[in-house]
Amino acid sequence: MALPVLPKKPGHDLVDGYVYGPVRSRRLGWSLGINWFASMTKVCNFDCVYCQLGPTDRLPRREDFVDPAAFTREVEAAFARLASAGVPIDVITISGNGEPTLHPQTPDLVERVLAARDRYFPTARTWVLTNGARIHVDGVAQALNRLDERAVKLDGVGPWFTEVDKPLFGFRWDALLEGLRKLRDYHLQVMVVRGRGENITPAALAEWVDWVRRHALRPKSVQLYTVDRFPAYDGVRSLSRSEMAQVADYLARHLPGVPLDVVWPGEAT
Repeated sequence: MALPVLPKKPGHDLVDGYVYGPVRSRRLGWSLGINWFASMTKVCNFDCVYCQLGPTDRLPRREDFVDPAAFTREVEAAFARLASAGVPIDVITISGNGEPTLHPQTPDLVERVLAARDRYFPTARTWVLTNGARIHVDGVAQALNRLDERAVKLDGVGPWFTEVDKPLFGFRWDALLEGLRKLRDYHLQVMVVRGRGENITPAALAEWVDWVRRHALRPKSVQLYTVDRFPAYDGVRSLSRSEMAQVADYLARHLPGVPLDVVWPGEAT
């Protein structure tokens, strides 16, 4: 079936508009993306070396944050257009051009997405992808708990976190833990890379597992990824299938009882 795809500009995978896709995911089905940033620039408090959106080159500005009324108009129009075309949307993912929880009206925007989902695609599951830095902020965890699934990235701890995720502002480990404990459940996403920001050494993996155990985290799953798109910085390399298998085996042995979801190289979509 030929699908009506909403507009997207070329570049470091930045999206133009508040709704993008749909794309076919081998794991999730037809996936529609939500972007609630108004500017065609990356809006994030991290500068992850592998980010498909490119480097974080400035701090967020007021004009980056979409007006909820304008957002609702575009979401309603896009959802109506796709529904009338008979596009079978399986998943709606809040992510877009940066870290969605930076928007000061995150709870309101979540409710608007859910209202549109219920009206046009009532069987679609809702996801949010977040770096977790602002889940502890009043109202944010409660809003994310209204969604079906929450994926929180944790690519490393200690020096490996600093090297691969490069937090710029607004991150504290105690706040991350506070936020995770406010969530009703969540998946931990781990992006593993070679070269710049490499986070798969025995010491890096042991530190990651120890941190998860020490704080008695109980994720619904650990989702293991490697680089599948053009990274923000030179020198970042994808793992081979055999290297991914070694990391997956280590995590499975050291976190028994936690489901492990491996996205093999070339299977990110």
